[in-house]
Amino acid sequence: MAFPGARAGANPPSRVELLAAAPERLRAHVKEVALISSDQALAVLKSHYPRADLTRFGEGYAEGATEESVAALLEEARPISNVLVENLDLDPAVE
Repeated sequence: MAFPGARAGANPPSRVELLAAAPERLRAHVKEVALISSDQALAVLKSHYPRADLTRFGEGYAEGATEESVAALLEEARPISNVLVENLDLDPAVE
């Protein structure tokens, strides 16, 4: 069994060391999945609308958006989000 960050021939980390490293490894994985998801969504959008200025999406929701309008947009997007997620590889990479 391979241990993350272990060198060949070195003693494997203890259970305590592995447990102590778990929260940061989970955070890193969650961030990577979020980045992959965002990349995919923006790439699909750009494939349909090649002239779309992706930098505008970095600014957040359009001016005048309310909590209610954002909630409605998120609800409308959920079924398509589920389709996009099915195309993602969400298994953590084994190092």
